[in-house]
Amino acid sequence: MQKSGTLALILIGVLIFTAALQVSAQGSTASVEIALSATQIAAGQTLTADVLIRDGSRIAGADVRVEVDGVCLQIESLTPGDYLPVTAEDGGFSPVSTFDNTSARLAANIIRRDQVASGSGVYMQVGIRALCDSGTSTIQVSRAELVDDTGQQFTAAAAPQQLTISGTALTSAAQSGSTTDTTTETVRMIGLGLILAILAGVLGFVGWLAIRSMNAARR
Repeated sequence: MQKSGTLALILIGVLIFTAALQVSAQGSTASVEIALSATQIAAGQTLTADVLIRDGSRIAGADVRVEVDGVCLQIESLTPGDYLPVTAEDGGFSPVSTFDNTSARLAANIIRRDQVASGSGVYMQVGIRALCDSGTSTIQVSRAELVDDTGQQFTAAAAPQQLTISGTALTSAAQSGSTTDTTTETVRMIGLGLILAILAGVLGFVGWLAIRSMNAARR
């Protein structure tokens, strides 16, 4: 009897361990990736980095942070995606949603089981501005913690993205100069048009006088 009880406990332990391995194996397939709206950018220009969760399996929460160097690249915005809800009305909440010049972090959890996410989707969008005139900089995922609907937490695989910065974007001063040049050229064209119109009017008036004089002489 005692042996049967011991065997049953061992069997239950094996089943629990196997189930845990299966959950872990399912979770380990998920990854966090960065998809850039452009792979090359000029100084002063901005791009969008879509932070994606790929191949998730019943994901109930996530905590993801993206970082840049702050020298050649600077983070300017953070917008939650639609992979997990971040408001109570949508069935979720966000305990952390913050960004500064060098990092952007978003944590989101569901509060309704019908909002459990699987597959792939945009977790958040990060706006990034280029500061250097030229060079190559890295955008990396420094935190990628996911939680499934059983409460199992795991670190998702993640890979950095390289961005090439080349050329110098038009500066505000250059843009102002360009606008001034355009305005000056427009004024010149208007002035020339007015002069031509006045000249045509004078010539027309002189012609009318000449015709009038000829008619008077004939009489």
